Amino acid sequence: MNKHALNCLGALVLGLGVASGAHANWTFTGTGTISDSNATGITVSTSGAYAANGGTYTTTCNNKTISGTGYSACGGSGFASGAKWTVGASSNLVAYSGGLGMSSDSLGSTAPNHALDNGPSTTLDGNSFVNGVGNTESILLSFSSSIVLKSIGLGYIANDADISLFRYTGSGAPTINGTGATLAQMTTAGWSLVGNYGDLAQDTSSPYNSVNASGLASSYWLISAYNNNYGAATSGSVNQGNDYFKVYAVDGTAAPGGKTPEPASFALVGVALAGAGIARRRGRRA
Repeated sequence: MNKHALNCLGALVLGLGVASGAHANWTFTGTGTISDSNATGITVSTSGAYAANGGTYTTTCNNKTISGTGYSACGGSGFASGAKWTVGASSNLVAYSGGLGMSSDSLGSTAPNHALDNGPSTTLDGNSFVNGVGNTESILLSFSSSIVLKSIGLGYIANDADISLFRYTGSGAPTINGTGATLAQMTTAGWSLVGNYGDLAQDTSSPYNSVNASGLASSYWLISAYNNNYGAATSGSVNQGNDYFKVYAVDGTAAPGGKTPEPASFALVGVALAGAGIARRRGRRA
């Protein structure tokens, strides 16, 4: 194969790989399969998951005495003993004008509880306070190809927005339903904590709130309301309780090797290889 043919083939193969670094954006206008607005061909499907919070309290919040299980001193106290993630119709993942929210709690359909949260809130006499056991809620993003998630857009925030971000590093498709919710149990199931991000801003313009500074890739990402069980903050200040947000969009790039070439691309490679072979034979005859 002569030098010219090699250069042409190399340029074509390089061109086919450009898509791996292409910027991609997915805006959540619904709960079904969402296409990338930048036409990379990568889609994402969504599902909701929640796990029960634990702890006990007998205290006063905003001059109202409440008692039960779920919070300590009106703040988070991790997961309930033996808590596992639940996925399915009962997770009630809903698309709103501000993005994706959930209503897995008994008060989940009321504001701000219809957002993703780590425990329900209610209002008595104009004073808002945490009330009841509540759940830590999350969204599982399943992409058709491996991506480097770079930022998360929030279209609605009430009180605060502290999130925990995980990526799946195990083999095959992940199992979240029935998986233990603690960090150790998540790790055993193939999930890796990317970071805990505190005080995120409401932002519907890409790029959004930056995450994943290390540029890690996966086809499966879990965006969860922060839980104390997940450790210290990666950025900002994190605490469990009074976090309410809706996920408006995410963006990132296709991971190298994560995008399978289209049939037309394979055909172009075939043409290039055939041309290179002809050029080689001509070179021999010469």
